[in-house]
Amino acid sequence: IKTAVDEPEAQGSAVDVPEYVVAGNIVPQDEHGNPVGPEILYGPVKPGTTVDTPYGPVEVPTNGGDVVVTIKTAVDEPEAQGSAVDVPEYVVAGNIVPQDEHGNPVGPEIPYGPVKPGTTVDTPYGPV
Repeated sequence: IKTAVDEPEAQGSAVDVPEYVVAGNIVPQDEHGNPVGPEILYGPVKPGTTVDTPYGPVEVPTNGGDVVVTIKTAVDEPEAQGSAVDVPEYVVAGNIVPQDEHGNPVGPEIPYGPVKPGTTVDTPYGPV
């Protein structure tokens, strides 16, 4: 009669632990806290990861969630300095809102921007 219980052998491999990841939105705002473009979803990524956005690289916080990015919308007048001064480009953003001739919505709004004012944007409804 066998009385000893066979112990399973150690497999020698570590248990797979799922990586901790976070997600959220990049929220562009002007210096006054007003929205200046569509929110951009990020993630899932590891906390502390730097994410490239149209507004520049953004570091993801350790707990995830929304990240507010301040976008400068006003153009500063450069001081006269005898050499050319780089002036930041003025950009705009918003939504393209498709409507019928009576002003009723006829499709989803499409975010655009940031783009220079007067830029033509291609949409499923044609160039705008």
